[in-house]
Amino acid sequence: MESMYNLSREVGEFADSPAMQLIRKGREEAWTEARQKIEEARQKEAEARRKVEEIQQKEAETRRKVEEIRQKAEAKQKRIARQKAAEAQRKIENERKSAVEKMLKAGIAKDSIAEFLGLSPQKLTAYIRQIQKAGSI
Repeated sequence: MESMYNLSREVGEFADSPAMQLIRKGREEAWTEARQKIEEARQKEAEARRKVEEIQQKEAETRRKVEEIRQKAEAKQKRIARQKAAEAQRKIENERKSAVEKMLKAGIAKDSIAEFLGLSPQKLTAYIRQIQKAGSI
């Protein structure tokens, strides 16, 4: 017990010695430097996360724009297809009407015209009205 007492007294005497003050100062400086490095690392990590988030946002925006362009292209293709179909239908209607007109001028009976062209009586009547309205017959 006595030797432990003496040892603790000796250490206590050195606690305020210049050597111990330098050791404490060195430890404090080391801890301060370590804290600064940790803070710098945290800031760099936060900046890297921010940049990753910006990149992800830009990628999402690019994907959205690509999808928008794709949808516009599809809509345009559908519109063009509808226009072509409508134009083809108009052409068919005009050809039928022309055929009806020629057959009527040739004196062919309405029933025969309807049967030959595969027209319903109502459709044939509609063609005849259009032809009469145009003044062709």
